[in-house]
Amino acid sequence: MTYFEEYDVGMTYRTNGRTITESAIESFVELCGLYEPMFTDIEHVREHTPYDERFAPGELVTDFALGNVIRSGFIEEAMTMLELHTTFEKPVFAGDTISVEITVRDTTERSDPESGIVTFEYDIRNQDDETVATTTETVMIRRRPAE
Repeated sequence: MTYFEEYDVGMTYRTNGRTITESAIESFVELCGLYEPMFTDIEHVREHTPYDERFAPGELVTDFALGNVIRSGFIEEAMTMLELHTTFEKPVFAGDTISVEITVRDTTERSDPESGIVTFEYDIRNQDDETVATTTETVMIRRRPAE
């Protein structure tokens, strides 16, 4: 997809997968300064969570999912993100592979002749096709240039 006019409510697209590695989790935690014990101390994870292995921060899952969407080419003429909301349903562990089922939820005309607003829903799924998170993103999308 390219321009605002090309999006229809209900359209769907599935991205390729991307595997979340231990190295990616470590780098993300370091880069963002997320030095909480749940992301830095496996013994803490085992003692204070229902999990026996390290899991990815939710922000990493969302960012990797958005990267999958960008690489898919489904959204090419974005001008700016206006809103982003994510609900997390299951943990994502090192070694899990996520993909995104994209659905166009809404299109809104603007008085601006150069752009419109599109709301997308991202069903973020793991390798077992289980939903791990759902994200709603509202984006300003460029309109097709006048000929």
